[in-house]
Amino acid sequence: MAVNGLLTSQEVADQLGVSMVTVARMARDGTLTPRDKVPGGRGAYLFDPADVHNVARTRPSSQLRARANELRAAATAWDGDPAFADWLRQRAHAIDEGTGR
Repeated sequence: MAVNGLLTSQEVADQLGVSMVTVARMARDGTLTPRDKVPGGRGAYLFDPADVHNVARTRPSSQLRARANELRAAATAWDGDPAFADWLRQRAHAIDEGTGR
């Protein structure tokens, strides 16, 4: 439930299709800036919907994330040339970072 027009971490996670851990990481690394905090020692961070929308626009689509996961799985299962497995992991990382579209 939005508080004062701001979104909770859970709502952000749902909108972006990521885990709460990822939302926390995004707040730590500056990808998302919390606008407020629910009172209390363990109060949740609150985020501006416009900021969340901007992040959503720049993140890879769910189809690209699925492809990145397929590449990671293939790299893990690959028992051939280790350099090829590394290349698969690099492609997955590029998709995650938005540079491998």
